[in-house]
Amino acid sequence: MRTLSIRRGSRRGPQTQERILAAFAVALGALVAVLLPASAATADVNDFSYSSWDSTYEVSLDSSGRAVAHVTEKMVAEFPDFDQNKGIIRGYPQRLEGAGLDIRILSVTDAEGHDVPFETETEDGMLLVLTGDDDYVHGSTTYVIESTMRDFMIHGTESGNDEFYWNLLPLNSTQDIGAFRATMTFSPQLAAALTGDVACYSGRYGLKNPCTLDGPRDSADGATFTFESGERVAGDGVTAAIGFASGTVTPPPARLPDPVADFGPAAVGLGAVAASVGAWVSVAVQARRRRKATGIVVAQFDVPEELPPLVAAALIPGAPNPIPAQMVQLAVQGAVRLEEDAGAKARPSLRLMDRDRAREPLGSAMIDAIFTADRTVRRIPRSSTKFAKRMAGLVARGDLRRGGRGG
Repeated sequence: MRTLSIRRGSRRGPQTQERILAAFAVALGALVAVLLPASAATADVNDFSYSSWDSTYEVSLDSSGRAVAHVTEKMVAEFPDFDQNKGIIRGYPQRLEGAGLDIRILSVTDAEGHDVPFETETEDGMLLVLTGDDDYVHGSTTYVIESTMRDFMIHGTESGNDEFYWNLLPLNSTQDIGAFRATMTFSPQLAAALTGDVACYSGRYGLKNPCTLDGPRDSADGATFTFESGERVAGDGVTAAIGFASGTVTPPPARLPDPVADFGPAAVGLGAVAASVGAWVSVAVQARRRRKATGIVVAQFDVPEELPPLVAAALIPGAPNPIPAQMVQLAVQGAVRLEEDAGAKARPSLRLMDRDRAREPLGSAMIDAIFTADRTVRRIPRSSTKFAKRMAGLVARGDLRRGGRGG
């Protein structure tokens, strides 16, 4: 989990906004790799803990035999008394073994059942639930998130079982938890198919420290398993594995064998190789032609401050997305710094250095669009309709500025 100063905005943006975001992330990532060394940013808003975390899973089968679950998570966050946090972020994986989990967020409430403001984003294959608004929260604050998901059961395991195999507690948590409890209740139909194969693992990613699941306890509602522990440090996850007879659960179509789909990636790969060879040959020919040229060409670039990339792109038909260039200009001016997260999935980030160094109104507007709600560090999301909408708005402002220049 992470905490974040919450942004408000529409949940869904036009497809063009997503294309802008995708182009921006790719271009900016390449620029970061060339211009700056990698560095990781740590946000102070992560400095809080959870006194308790309770999860309840009600698992059953739908009319077609596919696994569905109603999940309720009650988390009590312990925020500092000063103004630091405006809410929490809870992340849920969107896919498992090639199939979507169709996670739906039903509600977010407080300890008294009152609605808590929230919005959702997607990033790195995760559905993020961002709680809160522009008000700071202090002390003990309860969040109850209700959601549904499907197709989370694993089929064809080495044991021959269908399995409920799930991370009850995220492995990427950045907060300590004082006490954790999880309850999993399986419908009578599923309870009748239990094989008795049960396992529990805990610890950080890659570790499989054994733990204990209590159960099953039979009732009219089915069979119930529980896990309970005391304090867990950040990143100390809990995973449950419960076996059911093979064929109990119907797998989603995405996990069924498909000869056409299985052959498709190989054909696409061969096409990509052929295309890359053709591109290499074309480049090599151009290089030889350039070697025959005579004379010396000195390229000089001097971008007028009154003509930022957002405006310049609007003046050039077919110009590429100007957002990354505008970011680099702000970095050159010293208003922001380009950074890159460490790790295998390195992501470009922007750190706010000095707003006053932005020398043009569109540059200042871009800073405001990126560093929302007093944020000083922003990791560029791979998929966020709200972020894409703000970037598209900046491009539109550049188009408007073009009108004053006879474009």
